[in-house]
Parts: sequence; C-alpha cells; structure tokens
Amino acid sequence: MVSAREFLKAFHDQWEDDLARNRPALLNAIAGAPTWTAYMLRGERAFLKRVADRLNRVMVVERDRIDASYYDTQAVPDFYPDWWQPYPARWDVLIEHENGEYPQEELYKLLMRRAPLKVVIFYDWGEFAKEGLPRRHRWFPETLEDLFRIGRTVAAHWPEAENTEYLLLVGQPEQEGGHYTWRYLCVQGGSWPEQPGQLQPL
Repeated sequence: MVSAREFLKAFHDQWEDDLARNRPALLNAIAGAPTWTAYMLRGERAFLKRVADRLNRVMVVERDRIDASYYDTQAVPDFYPDWWQPYPARWDVLIEHENGEYPQEELYKLLMRRAPLKVVIFYDWGEFAKEGLPRRHRWFPETLEDLFRIGRTVAAHWPEAENTEYLLLVGQPEQEGGHYTWRYLCVQGGSWPEQPGQLQPL
C-alpha cells in the first residue's frame, strides 16, 4: 500500500526535480489547460507517471474512468487476455486530476471506488487573479465545503475501511507566470468533519 505521506513525499520530490531541471517549460505548460493536463497525465514522461515510478508502482491512465491508477505488479491470475492490461489484485492509489472548476465530481467518482489512498488534485486561482472578482474569492472555501459535505453524505450510507485515506492536493500560482505552490489536506478513515480545517503547505 501507499500512504498519503509517501505519496506527498514522492509528489514533492518530483515537483522539485522538474522545477530544477526544466523550469521554463514547466511555466509555459501552466499557461494552457490542455498542455497542463498532458504534462500531468499523458505519455511515459507524464508527471504523475514519474511519481508512480518513485513509489515503485505501475500507473495506468483512464482505466474505469479514473484519470490515473497506481498498483503493484501483483495481478489476479488468469483473468485477462494476453493482449490486455492485467487486473490488479488491489489498486494502491486512485487519482482524479481536475483542471477546471468542479473537483466535486472527481471526488464523487473516487468515493464510489475502493482503494486505500484516493487523491483529488485541483487548482485555485492565485491571489493576483482574484482581485475585484468576488466569485473567485468565494470559490475555494465554498468548493472545500462542498467536498466535505459530499464525503460526509456518502460515508453515512457506505462507511469505508478505517485505513482509507483521501488526499486533497491543491495547486495555486504565487504570481502571474509563476509556478504552482501546493497545499494539501488529508482525511483519514473516511471521516469527513463538519469543518474542513486548514490546508498544509507541501
């Protein structure tokens, strides 16, 4: 299994490596949504693929409508044709990456699936981009409340294993044209409190 702490360390270390090695390309990728999604998810050099490599896990993309899934090499034997991907005995990490304004839908998909760690990666506007736009100021706290409300509602009907972890990982640019800084919040055991609490810097 992969814990939230282990995932955060691998994510942080890969991010720092990318900034050190190719900062200009990373900043350019942020400018366009399709380019950024490709950077995070597409191809053998995708950022989340390299995070999986650090965790010694295999990553598949868009399996069962989940953006990224990590598993170890153990598969359910004799249960798939030779030309298709194996059926893992266990998903270690399920990840939804939301490059728009609706991480609620992404969390809901994860709530309906089994894995010890489920990660929602999404983004807030930088403070420089909120000036004079009250809706943008309200968006993040309201979205966070929505996520916890959805989590509580589902948990009331379908309690999860006590060792289940949810990780909300939020990117936010420090300045226009600047790279993202990251904050996170972890929910243990499917316990979604009334108040989300403070996000921690990565």
